[in-house]
Amino acid sequence: MAVLGVDGWRGARVGALLDGGSVRLLHLRDAEAVLAVPDVEVVAIDMPIGLSDDGPRACDGRGRSMRICW
Repeated sequence: MAVLGVDGWRGARVGALLDGGSVRLLHLRDAEAVLAVPDVEVVAIDMPIGLSDDGPRACDGRGRSMRICW
């Protein structure tokens, strides 16, 4: 099964295409480009469902301190 993970990156999207045991990174301009990746059975998009009204989320602060996210 081919799986495409997508996240925002520099005004576009970056995709990680997992197909079997290999991973390929893709630069995707927009949603149309994401949907045009051939032979993908599952697309997972990283996006917050909702932002906290109480300020930054604890998970984001923890990730930054671990240099996992920016």
